[in-house]
Parts: sequence; C-alpha cells; structure tokens
Amino acid sequence: MDNISAHKLRQLNREEAKNSIKHDAKALIKEYINQYPMQSPCELQHHYEAINQLLEESFDTAQNFQLARRGFLEFVRDYNKAHQIYLNEPVVPILATRERLTINYDWFVNGRAVANSSATMIEVWQRKRRFSVSDLVEGLLYCSIMYGGINDIEVLKALYGWLFDERQIYQIDMAATDEKSRIEHLAIIPLSVPDDNYGCAADESESLKRFVDYIPDDMSLCFLYTLKDKELNTAKIKPFNTIINDISQTLKLTNKDSARPQLSLLIKYANYHWRQLEGSLIDGALAVVKQGDIKTTGLPTDKLISHNRELINQNPRLLEWSELFDASYQSSIKSNSQSSTIDYPSFSKNLIKELQDTLKLTRNAAISTITILKTDASQPNAQRLLSWVLSFLDDNSIRLNTISKYIGCIGRDWLMLTMDDDVDQWEGNDFEEVYEQIIQSKVKDSRKLSTLCKLSEFDDTSSSIDNDNNATGQPPSYLDRLKDSQKFTYGRLKAFHDHQRIHFDAPYVYFPWGSNRQVVKANMVSPRVYHAMKDYIQSSNLEIDQKQLCFVVLALAYRTGMRINEIIGIKVSDIADIGFINGQVIEAPKIILKPNRYRRLKSSSAKRVIPIDKLLKTDELQPFIAFYYQQKRLKRNYLFSQGSGDQPLPSVFFSNMMKIIWDRLLITHDFTFHSF
Repeated sequence: MDNISAHKLRQLNREEAKNSIKHDAKALIKEYINQYPMQSPCELQHHYEAINQLLEESFDTAQNFQLARRGFLEFVRDYNKAHQIYLNEPVVPILATRERLTINYDWFVNGRAVANSSATMIEVWQRKRRFSVSDLVEGLLYCSIMYGGINDIEVLKALYGWLFDERQIYQIDMAATDEKSRIEHLAIIPLSVPDDNYGCAADESESLKRFVDYIPDDMSLCFLYTLKDKELNTAKIKPFNTIINDISQTLKLTNKDSARPQLSLLIKYANYHWRQLEGSLIDGALAVVKQGDIKTTGLPTDKLISHNRELINQNPRLLEWSELFDASYQSSIKSNSQSSTIDYPSFSKNLIKELQDTLKLTRNAAISTITILKTDASQPNAQRLLSWVLSFLDDNSIRLNTISKYIGCIGRDWLMLTMDDDVDQWEGNDFEEVYEQIIQSKVKDSRKLSTLCKLSEFDDTSSSIDNDNNATGQPPSYLDRLKDSQKFTYGRLKAFHDHQRIHFDAPYVYFPWGSNRQVVKANMVSPRVYHAMKDYIQSSNLEIDQKQLCFVVLALAYRTGMRINEIIGIKVSDIADIGFINGQVIEAPKIILKPNRYRRLKSSSAKRVIPIDKLLKTDELQPFIAFYYQQKRLKRNYLFSQGSGDQPLPSVFFSNMMKIIWDRLLITHDFTFHSF
C-alpha cells in the first residue's frame, strides 16, 4: 500500500469514528425524547440541560463530548425539519487549543522568507533616484519592524502617529563600562499606547496607557534624520494599513487582510530576522513581549527624562538604627504624633469578634453597641471600619448576617496591616499597598492564607475567629465560601474605600484588581539612586554589623527584584552552593525560595532559585557571603534576624529602611519597595 492510500485510509477511519460517536449521541437523545417529549417551549431549557448532563456522563473526554454535542445539534436540526418547528439550536463547545510554540516549522519557513526580503528592500531603495516623504515614512516603519524589533501592532501605530505630532526625541548617555569604552549617546522616542485593561494611569480618569521607550536602530535613525525638516500631514501620507500592505506586496509577502496588518507575514515573522542579528540578546520569551502578546509598560515620559539624573541631597540627616523599627514613621513631613502603645493584634481580634457577636443581636441593639464601640475606639483605622458598619446598619435592606460576612472578609486584615499607622495622613499609594496585600491573600482556590500569620503572636489564635462560624458543625454557606474569593474581596474593599472618601476625605485610589483591568505603577530605582543609597548607609551612624545587614538587604532588593516578604522570609538553610562541600570550598550562593510562614508563594510546593552569584557584583557578593557565614555561625534560623534568630526582623524594618533613605536623599519621589 502506497503512502497516499494509507493516509486516505487513516482519514476515513477517523471520520468513521467521529460519525460513530455522533450516532451514539443521537441514539441517547432520541431515547430521552421518547421518554420526555418536548411539548412546551418553556421547558426547552430544562430538557437541554438534562440532555447535556446525559452526554457529559456518557462521553468522558473533551473531544468526544464536543462530537456528541455536534450530534445533538444535528439531531435538533433534523427534529425541526421533521416536525416543522423551530427549536433553538444548541451550542457546540470550542475546545481550548494549546499555545503555539514561538519557534516551529512555520517560524523557520516564513521567517526565512521575511529575512531574505530585506535584501529585496535594499535593492528597491538603491534603485530610487528620489525618496518622497511617503517613501521615507514607509522606510522608517519597515526598519522599525525588521531592525528595531517593533512587532507590536499598537506600538507601530503609535510610532506612525508620533510622526504627525511634535516628534520629540530625547538623548540619553550610557556610561562607559570600562576604561577603553566611551560614553554612548542613544536616541529614545517615548511612545504611549491607550489600553482599556492594562497600563499606567496618568490622572484620575479611567483611561490607561502603556508606555514604550523606543530606541531606534541605525537604519531607522537615517530615515528619521531625513524626515527632520519635512512637514508631514495625514492628507499626503498613506494610511498605516496601506503602508504595511504596500510593503508586503513589494516584498511578495502574504498579507491576507489589509485591515488586520498584525496578521501579515512581515510583522508576524520579522523577529526571525532581528533575532539572528549579531549582538542580539533577545530570547524567545522577550520576543513574545516585543510582539505585544504579553503586555508590559516602560517608564512614563516624565520619569524617563529624569531617570538617572535625580537630584541627590548632599547633606542628609544621618541614619539611626532605632528609626528603622519606628512603626509610626510615615515621612519627614508627616505627623510626628506618637502612636498608641495598644496591644494591636489582640485589639484587632477582639474588635472583630465583638462586632460579629453584636451583629447577632437585633438591628437597634447592634447600632447602639457599635456606636459605643466607635466612641471608645481612638484608633483611626478602627473608627473608619466601625463607621462603615454603621452605614450598613442604616440600610434595612442589608441583613445583619451579610454585614458580618463583609467584616469577616476584610476587617481583621485591614486592622492588622494598618496597625499603629495614622491613616489620616496616608496618600493613595499607602492605601493601594494595603489593599493589594489583602487582595493577594485570597488565593485562586478560595482558601484564605491570612496576612496575620506573619506575626508570631498569632501562631495559635489567628484562625480561631475564622472557625467561629463553623463551630456548630453546619456546612459553610455560599456566602461563607464567597467571602474568601478575590472578586468578592475586591468589591468589599472598593465599597469600604468609597465610604472613606465620602466620610474621611480619603484620597482617590485605583482598583486594578477587579475584572481584567490592571493598573500598574511604572517606577524604577536608577543606578544613581542605588549608589547614593549605598553611600548613605556607609556614612551612617550604624555599627559595622548593622551596616552590613542593611547593605545586603539593599543589594538583594536592587539586583534580584525580590518582594519584601520574600526577603523577610529568607532562611539561612535556603541558601545553597556555599561552604565546604565534598571537600571543596564553594562560594556560588543561590537562594531557594520556598513557602514558609513569613513568605507566601503561589502554592505550597512552589520553588524558585535565585542565582545570587550571577546577579550580585563582586563588591556586593563578598559582603553577602560574609554575612551568611556570620548568621550561620551564630546558628540563626532566618538570614535577616538578630538575637536567637527564631524569627526575622519585622516588616516595618525593611519598609522603613528604604523609605527613610529615599525621603532624605531625594527631594521628591514616589518609590515603594516594588520599585526595585
């Protein structure tokens, strides 16, 4: 049997197998219809659900179930034709497909065709005796695609629109890497792309923007230089889609739909060309970003211009060790009032417990009791929470049990994360950080990983309140399960903050965690600021071991980008490939991040390796190694700990350290720990 006959036979067998599954499905449906005739149209939905359940039980794989549903569709069509009626046709599910590999057969074949076309384009340019303005724009877009790496269609359109605007280009100076190299001057074009679901918010409007800091290649710069004195207007220049289509036709590259240029071979496979260029360091993952499949944002234009040119205060107040543990610290310009010395963990637990007990009483009794609680509570965060509860009690349409669920969802976390803070002095980013922690404490499988567990005082008691509702042995209600989901928490936090804005003059806060919107803050600590921070720690009044600890924390944050809780939770035992191993001294440290009670990862089995020896510079790696040996010699459990080392330094130490240094070195800033 030849190969063609064998292929046809396999194809025929597959078709027969599919038809057999559809035939079996139709037989099941016919049997069901004989038992339960579809007489009334109002019962149609009920019958369809029953038939769907029957098919799900009979066809256990996704592909077989899809074929069975297709058989269901054919049965209904035949039934309508035979009985001269018009029953609604059932929907056939679409199977989710696996993501295509970034490098596959099509990438090699079509990519090679796109790469070879560059020689054709150069020949076209060489034959031209004169370039029109439209030719120059076409050449710029082509070079930006093929050499500049812009394969994100929205960014390309932004570049095209930039040509008809003020055409602002900035120059940045790249410092020399060694004595032989010289300072390199780079041109940079700030582009912005409007986006409904992802980006930075420039103002209090709902619109978002993705920023792209485009550094044009040498070929693109040639076209830009030629265009510098040309006056452009949309009436004389071809539309963007037409330009892409014309380039594709010139190079004989397929462009099936001129209205959808992102599907043209030129844009889809241009990365094959620029990934082969000498000196290209962009891998497959970054190529996906360059194509716009994964959304990212650069620095907004104002921050880009001032990046690495920040004004540094040359005479800052020296750092004191005790300041790093001051929980009431906000900034040098905020209130200096002393915070209460109340036992806050106990207070937060007792307040929520008392609230939930009160909400089991009558509405009038609850209003009276909570009003007294509000009068007695002097803490501003408790005042706001109690005021929110009272606003619900004024609405008779909301049940007391529902209010209790609302409080159980965010109440304790709110009180804990704002302990000893003067929230009256807070700015928008302070609220956002707290809300983000509460949102992220609700994992996708609806089990709550409490933010309270990071405090040692809660080892035995933190879960007691959560279990109160189930103490009777009753199964959890739908609302009980819902209150620990991210979507429900998002809604409660938004309602709570809306109440604070109305009654406590709280600042506007973006809520990027609802639906698919993701509002990001694009910030980046520059090398200039980082080196100023190192110098400031060195010149402080801290003792030698204290300076060493602060320096290691700073180096890890800057070089690795680890979040604050990840750094806090580093144990001495988490550091591998260092010490006397198999008769040899090895000092190539790596941090193995695993979940522990101070560090929450995406799952209990999650593990991530941070190659410290590759990320830290020599003058940063040696202090890290020395600090590790010191903590190991003292038999401390956590890397950043003192005394017995059984628990790490408090989170306020790490946040205060960065914030105090930034406040004293920089005139203005909006950095947070996430800016590293």
